[in-house]
Amino acid sequence: MRRIRTWFFLSCKRHVCRLSFFMILLLFPLGTFLLRNLQKDGESSIRIAVCAEPDAKRAGKGQKQTLEQEVVLALTEGQTDGLFQFYQCDSEEEVKDEVASKRAECGYVILAGLRELINFLIMALVIFSIVKAMNAASSRMKPREETAAPRTKTCPFCRSEIALEAVRCPHCTSILEEDLERKEIKDETGNRE
Repeated sequence: MRRIRTWFFLSCKRHVCRLSFFMILLLFPLGTFLLRNLQKDGESSIRIAVCAEPDAKRAGKGQKQTLEQEVVLALTEGQTDGLFQFYQCDSEEEVKDEVASKRAECGYVILAGLRELINFLIMALVIFSIVKAMNAASSRMKPREETAAPRTKTCPFCRSEIALEAVRCPHCTSILEEDLERKEIKDETGNRE
């Protein structure tokens, strides 16, 4: 936050000396505050029409509320203030009429079968997690392939690949002193036998 204030101060530093810029800088937040307070409560909120699509399976009376109806009730109940004002409609056609007549900014129809859709998504997530865990476990169980012993080495002078037992590089004809010493030691131990 300190960096933002510093940046703002440095970018506005040369304009603050001008009275017009300074007045706009102070009056803009004050003007927005006054305009917001002058508006009525009903006009400042966005009205959204909501309805739950009727479920043909639960059309009988005496059934408990479906998840779709519970969602609509949770959205519409207990709202006294806020930016969004949800209100319940009885059918999809009523939602369309509310939006068409501009009494509502937008409308949502919560589809029947919401519970089944949520259950499907949860089961898909569980199955995906199980398969992913099984794949990870099976990849750990596979025997790792051992790397073959290197047959070549790199010449320290010309960086070309040469045979592992080579004492002299065939490309740059440099004598590889380390390998020469090793070969001499090896020959000495071989002669003793």
